[in-house]
Amino acid sequence: MAKIYLIRHAQASFLKANYDELSEHGQAQSAALGEYLVANEVRFDKVYSGTLERQKHTCEIVRQSYAKADHSFPDSNVLPFLNEHQGPQALRNYIPKLLKEDPVIQKLFMGWQEDPKLKRKNNLLIFQYFMRGWVNGKYVLEDSNIEPWQTFKDRVKAGWLDLVAATEKGESVAVFSSGGTISAIFAEVLNIQKEETIAELNYSVRNTSITKLMLSKENLNVLSFNEVAHLPKEMISFV
Repeated sequence: MAKIYLIRHAQASFLKANYDELSEHGQAQSAALGEYLVANEVRFDKVYSGTLERQKHTCEIVRQSYAKADHSFPDSNVLPFLNEHQGPQALRNYIPKLLKEDPVIQKLFMGWQEDPKLKRKNNLLIFQYFMRGWVNGKYVLEDSNIEPWQTFKDRVKAGWLDLVAATEKGESVAVFSSGGTISAIFAEVLNIQKEETIAELNYSVRNTSITKLMLSKENLNVLSFNEVAHLPKEMISFV
């Protein structure tokens, strides 16, 4: 029996020029996660991360916690399939059209123009509204370099099957990834088909949360989803 720990990256830099950097809060979350894993004597045989900076940095801070305790922590294998979907890039590509034609987007946009305190909230609402359409093929993008939703799902599924196949009996495996990727993996494990459900699952996945899976022969079972026992309430975040 093997265990696979799906770990979402810590808080990134939402609404900043480079979202992919961990915020100071995110770095503190990562340290708390590392200390929790060490204190609970969790040992990993393999560690994987996507190529994104927020994923790798979260992994590295956890590694430092193990080093401080003089515990081993395997070198991470970087796997591009663990990278997040390109919904934010797709929204940036499509937003000019939405601002011209969609009254829901217009209202949300004007709301935070008139009241800057609504900027964070309304940006998230705009993103969620766009994602519901994008995952169902409603929006056709002009930028062919943006990975479509279905291609993202296919990419995650193929990489995930390879990772599971490479997991040996009795191993404990850490996988540092992102909310959308973890949601796609979770949907694959539970055979969730509805695209909106998969996309919206992402909004519940908390920073540095642990989703734990048990692999027995060829069967995968969910032991837990979205655990944050290592974080006090005031440290919990979703971006």
